[in-house]
Amino acid sequence: MRVAIVSNGFADGPAQALRDYLVARDASVVTIFHPLTPEQGTHHRVATYADGGQVKKRIVRLPLRPPGSFVLDPFVPLLPPNVDAWFGFNPLACARGLVARATGRARFVFLWSVDFVPDRFGRGTLVTRIYDRVDRLCCRRADARVELSEAARAARNSGISSPGRVSRDCSTPLRHAKISRLTSSEPARWRLSCASKPRASASSVV
Repeated sequence: MRVAIVSNGFADGPAQALRDYLVARDASVVTIFHPLTPEQGTHHRVATYADGGQVKKRIVRLPLRPPGSFVLDPFVPLLPPNVDAWFGFNPLACARGLVARATGRARFVFLWSVDFVPDRFGRGTLVTRIYDRVDRLCCRRADARVELSEAARAARNSGISSPGRVSRDCSTPLRHAKISRLTSSEPARWRLSCASKPRASASSVV
């Protein structure tokens, strides 16, 4: 299976744990890690993993530091990898996956939210309104969502006030999110499942 993992920040977190999990199970993985804070500089890291280890690494340097660099994140790399599953760990990363899916470069797109912060960039500001709109778009159009707590799931769902499709969601700590092959005879097909409360469970085949 070919997987893209897109996130901001270089410290160990859910995105890095997912990478390690999949690489250990012989998945082909491309990670795209953007800087999260000004202190993390201007380097964007793209790495490819296969056969249980890293086989390629590339650094893309852009002229802006966070938060100004966030608007450029979706353009790194200019041509996204062709994958079966795209995991975006924030709305911009997920939205880039939705574009990849629309152009045939990703089969399934997952929004994996690591937190929920109301009015993230200040109450009523233009940046907050844009961020919330992209977040709602991803909640509706991603193939599935992962939330790390029931409270975050409820808060995010409450903000999706307009009618329309909402992706299947799952609220669970990372340790309860499971990705496993369906059968040994179908090595390219995997299942993402969340072992949480029944009403908050989601399962998708990729």
